[in-house]
Amino acid sequence: MQPLIISGSAGLMALIFAVFLAIRVMRKDKGTPAMLTISEAVYEGAMAFLKREYRAILVFMLALTVVLWWGIDSKTAIAYVVGALGSMVAGFFGMQVATRASSRTAQAATRSFNEALGVAFSGGAVMGMLVVGVGLFALSGLYYFFASGDGIFETARVIVGFSLG
Repeated sequence: MQPLIISGSAGLMALIFAVFLAIRVMRKDKGTPAMLTISEAVYEGAMAFLKREYRAILVFMLALTVVLWWGIDSKTAIAYVVGALGSMVAGFFGMQVATRASSRTAQAATRSFNEALGVAFSGGAVMGMLVVGVGLFALSGLYYFFASGDGIFETARVIVGFSLG
């Protein structure tokens, strides 16, 4: 039980750190009106892309969930859905911050290379921390609810289902 608590806590800490980084990036100077115009266009394009991509993914996710549910078992199918939704959430919020960080990075570059690098790195690290945090936290929860008392093969199915997502 202790490794499960450690992994779930590490995931939660990664999510908290991602929020901290996102807030830090969003507090930076947005830049000039020209920078904001370009940043808004990039943001709108990214959100349009995600909307279209997630619509296609949801259709695929539904079909694969049915196949997993009937072909393997319900635990694997549920783990897959949790993994897929976790990936989508991390991607959505990571893209939100990354696109907003672009004008802030450009504005920071007018002051110094190091400041620009700090903003850019923090903006990209949000996505990484979200992926790690969601992965550790969700997989720890799935293991606790579905696999903690089962044999190694049932545990592997839950992990594989989550990994597919």
